[in-house]
Formats: sequence, C-alpha cells, structure tokens
Amino acid sequence: MTAPKVKTKDTLVIKDPYALMALGYTKVTVDEEAVKEAMTTLEGMNEIDEFVEVNIVTEEVPARIKVNAKRGSASNEVTELLEQAA
Repeated sequence: MTAPKVKTKDTLVIKDPYALMALGYTKVTVDEEAVKEAMTTLEGMNEIDEFVEVNIVTEEVPARIKVNAKRGSASNEVTELLEQAA
C-alpha cells in the first residue's frame, strides 16, 4: 500500500499580456517560459510583478494498493496448469 501524497503545482496567471509583450516577454503571445524565468530573479520580479499573479494548486493523491503484476500473472499460470492437470 502506498502512502497518501499531496502534490503542489504553481500556475501562472497573466494579468496584462500586452504590458509583458511590450517588455519583450513574447513569442506570438506572452512567452510564459521567459516570464517564469524572470520571476526567479529579483530584477525580473520587480519588472513584471504588477502584470503577473502566481497561484498554487494543491492536489491530494489518496493511498492505494500496489499490485505486483509479475506475481499475479505467475500465480495465474500455476492455477491454470493445476486446473488443466486435474
């Protein structure tokens, strides 16, 4: 049985895409990878902070039972052989 887990994930919400594109964070639309990288530096954070919002999403993964597929198939083969022999 596996232990329950809690996963967190950051989501980026662009509040003003035109302002970010004017600052050079653009492909055809806003370059989210460049924005994420800029958010890792103090200078970049100060530059784009008013145009970006970071949300955290939490997902709970319930406990579940692990099944060893190799053991399951081997025991099924043994059972089938025993049934055929009988």
